[in-house]
Amino acid sequence: MAFTATGDPRVERLIEGELEALVQLARRHFSRLVCVLLAGSFGRGEGSVRVRGERIEPLKDYDLFLVGEDPAEARRIPAFRQAAE
Repeated sequence: MAFTATGDPRVERLIEGELEALVQLARRHFSRLVCVLLAGSFGRGEGSVRVRGERIEPLKDYDLFLVGEDPAEARRIPAFRQAAE
């Protein structure tokens, strides 16, 4: 899946790695997590990045929807957000 229109495999690998880290973090915070959905510009393959030499910087955040089986786990969202920053 392409997250940007850059066509640069380095950009796609970086974003994929960051998203995978967020999914792993979500799994640690939410024991009954069913899935994580990526929406917004990166979900549509239109994410914006700045590439300066070897430095790659996403210009926007990732819009994630976390779907779980236990509504009581929603109280953990603030801690997840803080850990994800």
